[in-house]
Amino acid sequence: MLSIIYIAKNQLNQKIMYEMSLNETLILIERKFQLKAPVFIRPMLDFLKINLKYVKYDDNNISGSIKYENNKYIIKINENHHYTRQRFTAAHELSHFLLHKNDINYEIIDNLLYRSGLSAKKEIQANKLAADLLMPYDLINKYSNKTLNELAEKFKVSNIAMAIRIECPT
Repeated sequence: MLSIIYIAKNQLNQKIMYEMSLNETLILIERKFQLKAPVFIRPMLDFLKINLKYVKYDDNNISGSIKYENNKYIIKINENHHYTRQRFTAAHELSHFLLHKNDINYEIIDNLLYRSGLSAKKEIQANKLAADLLMPYDLINKYSNKTLNELAEKFKVSNIAMAIRIECPT
């Protein structure tokens, strides 16, 4: 189970530290980072102290990866991919951190179909949470008068990602 050490300051400006569960973390993300569209991933990564790097992979079929190195988590994104794909990849890798942190004792590398050495179930979970992070239903519902293309543009995701999101709510 995920636990994240969260450092805040109390009313006396003293640093306090406490652990948050996955549920508490997702609630905090919703309240702090999912206030308007588009939802940006980098502030979430900064909050969670995860580094983000854009890299040129030798294999352009690699979308991104996450690994634990030198006491920190690093997400790498393929700099050659389209901006919307990069955003979804960053959200997908963040989802691996949130859901499968214990599996990141090596580098998790995801290809174009978001397949890695992890089980198909874990990849599906990461895809679902990535969609939840980038396209929360509460925000989508605020724009119910928009077309699919307008929603995708507003949320800075691909038309395919938005189509899956709005046609398959769970």
